[in-house]
Amino acid sequence: MELAFAGLLTIIGLILVKEAGLPVPVPGDLIVIGAGVAASRGDLDPIPSLVLIVLASIAGGVVQYALVRSIA
Repeated sequence: MELAFAGLLTIIGLILVKEAGLPVPVPGDLIVIGAGVAASRGDLDPIPSLVLIVLASIAGGVVQYALVRSIA
């Protein structure tokens, strides 16, 4: 259970950083596919994982927008 929580936090962190515009060595699509595979195996609860991944993506987009707007 703790390992799944740590994995979910890692996935959320990577998506947040990726959507904020910082380079991540792994493509975001592969991160999300990996989360889907983990959810299909029962390692992650799919509904909260989906909600948190979407929220991390939105938050990263907001951060990127705010950074770009502050420069321009």
